[in-house]
Amino acid sequence: MGVLKTEHGLGESPRVLFLKAQRAYARRKYDACLDLTESLLETGMGDEQNTLLHVAALSKVRGSELSNIAHRLEEEKPQSPLAGLTIGYYYLHLDSGGKAKR
Repeated sequence: MGVLKTEHGLGESPRVLFLKAQRAYARRKYDACLDLTESLLETGMGDEQNTLLHVAALSKVRGSELSNIAHRLEEEKPQSPLAGLTIGYYYLHLDSGGKAKR
């Protein structure tokens, strides 16, 4: 990634930040992953892939925050599979496996 940053000036491009977030998640550095995905979401550069990665990382370390994003996704995109997945993650976090299966 150093070459992309220094030679091509892509250090802060949304795609490179997303790739860094993916790498952090794969290395189980969930807080670092969340920092990157949150920055993309705050700047409006977060797409569905970024949101999915953000939800997955949240489920690992800050499951209680899934409620906010689940409600937002349900309001904005009620038919989106991502909204349903996020709600399911939230119920799993609450240890309510029966609700998550519905």
